[in-house]
Amino acid sequence: FYDSMCLKLVVWALTWEEAMDRGLRALDDMRLQGVKTTAVLDGDEYVINGSKTFITNGYLAELVIVVAKTDPKAGAKGTSLFLLEADTPGFDKGKRLEKVGMKAQDTSELFFQDVRVPKENLLGQAGMGFAY
Repeated sequence: FYDSMCLKLVVWALTWEEAMDRGLRALDDMRLQGVKTTAVLDGDEYVINGSKTFITNGYLAELVIVVAKTDPKAGAKGTSLFLLEADTPGFDKGKRLEKVGMKAQDTSELFFQDVRVPKENLLGQAGMGFAY
């Protein structure tokens, strides 16, 4: 399964908007604590909900690495990473955002509404998203 994914454009779905939500703290703290997208375990699947803004190459992405909170009460330690294919039901790409520079690189919004991914799409262990 993952061998075929290696040929696809991969996008890291953590937004600068989420990072900036935390004010002027250290960048590591901002990007870990500011994540609002959630992933809840439901049987053998995770259900992902939320959105991302200002995602570089998001419009053309075929495979997305989604940063999501699996344990919101755990702060940064409750952050996990998931592989998500662009054709997964409930996943939508928003419009291509206008930018001042770097026009060859698209920037877009990503939306997750009750997106179901198998537990096997969790990268590493739950809650260890930024430990790797």
